Amino acid sequence: MMKNRNAQNGGIATAFFKCVLESGYVDAVVVAGEEKERPWKPFPLIIDIENISILYESQKSKYFPSGMLLGLKEAVEKGYKKLAVSLLPCQLHGLINMRMHNFTRYIEHIGLTVGLFCFGTYWYNDFIKWLVKKYKVDVGDISKLDLNRGNFIIYLKNGHFITGKRIEL
Repeated sequence: MMKNRNAQNGGIATAFFKCVLESGYVDAVVVAGEEKERPWKPFPLIIDIENISILYESQKSKYFPSGMLLGLKEAVEKGYKKLAVSLLPCQLHGLINMRMHNFTRYIEHIGLTVGLFCFGTYWYNDFIKWLVKKYKVDVGDISKLDLNRGNFIIYLKNGHFITGKRIEL
C-alpha cells in the first residue's frame, strides 16, 4: 500500500470517511479543517457527499485545541441525520459525559466515532511566537507537524525541517 503523502500517517481516517460517505452509511463527517487566514489553526469542518472533494484538505494533525463538538451541533442544526466524527481523547471524554447526562439532542445523530491518537495540544498563538522567536519561521511555511512522546519534527514547505525535544514546545 502506498502511503498518502498529504496525510499524517497514511491517510486511514480520511480513506475511511470517504468510504462511509460514498456508501451512504453517514450523511456527513465532522473533521478538523484548517483556517485559511491562520495556517494550522483547526476548526470543525462538515463534509458531505456534495463537498467530499475537500476531505483531503482536512488531513494532518493540527496539535491545537478545536471546538469539534460545536461542529457536531452545527451539522445537526443543518439537518444531517447520521454523522461520523473524528475526535481526540479529550473531545471523546466530553462526548461520553454528554451521553452519561442524557444530553442526546446532538449525540443521537452520531453513527460513527473515530478516535485519534493525541500526544498533546499547544496554544496556537504561543506556538507561533515560539516558532518565530526560536527559528525565524512563519507558521505558513510549515507543511507538516509530527510529534511523538519525546520529539518533534516540523517539516517546512522549502524541504527543510526542524527537530528537537518536545519539552521545548
